[in-house]
Amino acid sequence: MIARCVVPLIALAIGCGAADADERGSSMPLAPTSPGELARAALDDLPDRPTDGLTGDLVLEDPSGHALDALHAALARAARGEHTARLSFYGGSHTASDLYTGVIRARLQQHFGDAGHGFVLAMPPIDRYWQQGVRIADAEGWTMLQPSSKRMGVEHYGLAGMAFEATEPAWADVETEHGASASRIEIMYLRQPGGGALEVEIDGEPSRALDTASDTIAPAIERIEVPLGSHRVSLRTRGSAPVRVFGVVLERDRPGVIVDQLAIAGAKARHQLLWDEGTWSALWAPRPPDLIALSYGNNELDDHHLAFAQHEQHFVDVLERLRRHSPGASCLVIGPSERQVRGERGEWKRPGALPLFVAMQRRVAHANGCAFVDVLAWQGGPGAVERWLAADPPLERDDRMHFTEQGYRRLGADLLRVLLAGMAAEPS
Repeated sequence: MIARCVVPLIALAIGCGAADADERGSSMPLAPTSPGELARAALDDLPDRPTDGLTGDLVLEDPSGHALDALHAALARAARGEHTARLSFYGGSHTASDLYTGVIRARLQQHFGDAGHGFVLAMPPIDRYWQQGVRIADAEGWTMLQPSSKRMGVEHYGLAGMAFEATEPAWADVETEHGASASRIEIMYLRQPGGGALEVEIDGEPSRALDTASDTIAPAIERIEVPLGSHRVSLRTRGSAPVRVFGVVLERDRPGVIVDQLAIAGAKARHQLLWDEGTWSALWAPRPPDLIALSYGNNELDDHHLAFAQHEQHFVDVLERLRRHSPGASCLVIGPSERQVRGERGEWKRPGALPLFVAMQRRVAHANGCAFVDVLAWQGGPGAVERWLAADPPLERDDRMHFTEQGYRRLGADLLRVLLAGMAAEPS
């Protein structure tokens, strides 16, 4: 039987149902051991670091020495069954592939507890949209809304900076893949004047008919308790009144780890400043992160119409907004990677501003109490694109900007080493 839990939006961080027994013995119960031992076990499970010279050490630059304290404390509490540790990753297509974040999610959940997948967009924004362990099917009848050169005003984009609106009959399906499970489903949507009806089906059975009409514009979350297991969530509209959806949450009512991959292909840091702050923060507050990670910069290199000082101010404003809403969270800035663009004669070359973006992000990160990792240096600096393309198997795609799956998995493993190194050094 599917149970309904109706709670105010601001109260969603408080549980409203007992957790179901875990059905996957591989992740629970956790053996009684120290957080340091769990961190070492997670790192021991990673493949050996390659010795091919294509990547160096990924170095955590943390002048404060405390940028990851909140994350380590949250993981320790998760290991004791007292907390759900939440990691939120924003960025562009590097992050939106969910490949390096997928490595981090899998290893942390294996050793600190599996609290479910977390947030996903309700439909694919591009032909290839990945969320490891979740299948987002094709959808019909929806218009994708996100900041762009044609949409430069502040808008209600939701938690990940992208919304989908229907003004005609439309459908979308999201489901957990084999082996993944959820006991709580949440639908994030917008209530607005003249809003239409949103029908929700769970596993092919009607579950909710949500009236999105309201005198004022405000986000809402519908929480649905379900038996622990794999589930399919279907969203339907049937009329012409507007219905706007932000995403779906798939979680388990138990302590552990959630890794929210909130990135959008093509996103730039300044796009966050176009997300209505009230709408975004109302959806952010029930999911308070223990780690905020930002990975921007490569897409900004194409914005030649902006002065570099403007790029820096945008990054400052974004980071300060996130810190204002989550002052106690750990913070990590993942610097831009090596890339190449076509020159005037058709030759491939590195954008001249790339090292400037790396230096700027390092400076802003440290000024805001965040750690920084230099991906460009980790790749070996100039010439990395050619070396990665020539590798067997290649680590770089032919577009000379994005990594292959092997490249992203290598990045995920080294980011996990950076995140857990301090914790793993703690005595048993």
